[in-house]
Amino acid sequence: NGGAAPKVTFDASGNVGIGTVNPLATFHDNGTAMFGAGTGASLTDSSLVVNYSTGSPVLNWYGTDGDTYNMGISTADAATFNGASGGYSFDGAITSTSNISTWDSLTVRKEKSQLADSLGVITLATGVAGWGEVMAGDNQEWASFRFSSDGTVTLIANTANVTTTVNTVDKLNIYDAGTGVVIQNNLGASKKVAININYFIP
Repeated sequence: NGGAAPKVTFDASGNVGIGTVNPLATFHDNGTAMFGAGTGASLTDSSLVVNYSTGSPVLNWYGTDGDTYNMGISTADAATFNGASGGYSFDGAITSTSNISTWDSLTVRKEKSQLADSLGVITLATGVAGWGEVMAGDNQEWASFRFSSDGTVTLIANTANVTTTVNTVDKLNIYDAGTGVVIQNNLGASKKVAININYFIP
């Protein structure tokens, strides 16, 4: 207790309350919490869940000088990162899965794949327009290109052994596969092929 009003409460369900006589969870802190001693809080086998039914923000972290470096998570799946060099806001329109990220309706695909000779291909999404770059091997072949939603490929700049025709021997082929684009290693040996592609539905 420590005084007239309870400071810590243990109820019959095993819940612990600080600043409340009616803890609603295993650990319920009804007030301002601080983790000190220079070590912070460590969660290695579980996760921290913060629920806030109304209002915004839900969760904030601040630097000791206030707002210079902070991260806030608000309602409606929004997160905001602010710092001295600028800020980033993630409002639910940004997603990232493996090698593909989407900003609103613009998708970016970055990857490196080991492609077998002739049969090794990277197939891009269908029905999209975009632009990008591809490199094969140790700076062996490279191309900057753009493409239409019908699969039409236009080379912007490229090394000598890059074509837009499927199965061209001893070439890196970036070709129309109908409603999409395929990148084919046909350089005579297995190659690591890296791509950086931007695309959208026009």
